[in-house]
Amino acid sequence: MSTETWWLDETPIEHFLVDEYDIRAYVPSDVEMIVSAVTESIEHLRPWMPWVAFEPQSIEQRSVLVREWQSDWSNKKDFNFGIFAGDNHVGSTGLHPRSDRGCLEIGYWVHAKHLNRGIATLAAQTMLEAAFGMKPVLAVELVHDSKNVPSRRIAEKIGFVLHEEFLKVDDSYYSHVASAPAESGVMCRWRMSRDRWSTLWGENH
Repeated sequence: MSTETWWLDETPIEHFLVDEYDIRAYVPSDVEMIVSAVTESIEHLRPWMPWVAFEPQSIEQRSVLVREWQSDWSNKKDFNFGIFAGDNHVGSTGLHPRSDRGCLEIGYWVHAKHLNRGIATLAAQTMLEAAFGMKPVLAVELVHDSKNVPSRRIAEKIGFVLHEEFLKVDDSYYSHVASAPAESGVMCRWRMSRDRWSTLWGENH
């Protein structure tokens, strides 16, 4: 599968207000909130998030990363959003070109103190809206380890269709991603087409 983004000639809407949550592109002033939220959630995130092995990061390290996120956004390479409730950073989500041409993948995580409030589901639904707001996007995927039951439930609840199960080591993108402690190595790839999203969740529904 290709991770090239040359087919994507636009960027998503940068700010969504959904219920009491602001879901928006990160800015440099968010750095301290990001550091605090990730640090407070490390043990919750560790089983499923390989990048937690490199946490906690300092404010300086995170500042560099936020600048990289902003550059990636401008260059239409990757799109990272923060999820905020007032002054609280309660999670993160994003759209990532990890699959076929015309397809983006949703990612998300939620602060350990804000679990079981439907935030991840809300984030995934918002990312579908963000993705399909860009005309070149034909499908959106959600990928998780087969043992990650909460992510499976989110995919099912929103109406994704299970596209395939595959071994992580055989995938062109995921074979280069380190494993998290709870992973089985068998991945589930769910897919939502533009037509299916329009039927289930489009603006007239």
